[in-house]
Amino acid sequence: MPAEAQVMAALLRQGRILDGLSGALLVAGVVFGFGQLLVEHADPLLAAICLALVLVGLVQKYLALRVAFDAELFARLETLGLDELDAGLLGLGLLPPQRAGRPLAERCRGALRLLKRQALCVATQGLLALGGILHALLAALAG
Repeated sequence: MPAEAQVMAALLRQGRILDGLSGALLVAGVVFGFGQLLVEHADPLLAAICLALVLVGLVQKYLALRVAFDAELFARLETLGLDELDAGLLGLGLLPPQRAGRPLAERCRGALRLLKRQALCVATQGLLALGGILHALLAALAG
């Protein structure tokens, strides 16, 4: 397997860490979002923040699946060639015919874009969670 593919597989496997952090933030968003249904005076802004946190978390989950799949594909390049990989993907309908035959460098750039999008989702979730915490603290101090 080319060294570039080995490095890319190792890098993409780090997406599991992002997915774990995102999962914790997603659960927090669900818990606090449902908590808004149980309190007498629900805070619509806090509920909206929780909803956004959950929605971004679901997008991250999709990206995490794609990144993990790409990590496995890059790892498989040790035993498969790009043509064999494309044939398998085409056979399953997972690759449009016009995308077959791309060079490894282009595939690496695409996979890295997915990982960056995944990281951006996790960062967005973190900012939403921080904003929700600050809003709740300010509301508690004001009330």
